[in-house]
Amino acid sequence: MIRGYEMPDTLRRLHELDKTLMDRHGADFDELFGACLYFAEDDDVTYDCTPEDAIVFLATGANGDHFAFLTEGDTVDSLENAPVVFIQPMESDDPIKPVARNIKEFLALYVQLKELYLFEWLPSYESEEAFLSDYENSFAEALRADEERTAIITAAIEQAIELPKIEHVYAYIQEMKLAFQKRQQALK
Repeated sequence: MIRGYEMPDTLRRLHELDKTLMDRHGADFDELFGACLYFAEDDDVTYDCTPEDAIVFLATGANGDHFAFLTEGDTVDSLENAPVVFIQPMESDDPIKPVARNIKEFLALYVQLKELYLFEWLPSYESEEAFLSDYENSFAEALRADEERTAIITAAIEQAIELPKIEHVYAYIQEMKLAFQKRQQALK
């Protein structure tokens, strides 16, 4: 338990999936997903830019980058329903990026995008065409080369967790960006 919050069921299932992946594929969640699962009060994965009301649940191992639940001042009823942000401590201009309304929607986006570091860029695209073009030009070739790994982890996630369907990724991210900006202004 962290600050009165139980580990959300979806995160618990990911921890269970970690063991299953190692047994079946000889690779753990971190190797296949690209981030290590967390759920502990551990100062080693937080930085000055990590919001005080955040609870880290994934760390990429690159430059301190991590994903966290925002508890909105510890007022969120359950971490299962907490917004998810991507925190990049070495990105001085904009270290916190909105990702998803909750962990299941975060996973649904990952299953569609198949790349964690797209969450770094998604809020910055000015149009859906720019997003789609950059996805094809900057990510698609690497994703095709890593298709086997990606297929293993996305299939495992979809089998272990019932995910919502997100029809329009770009529009979803724009909604998240706007909601996050409003939240930030309300905190000032």
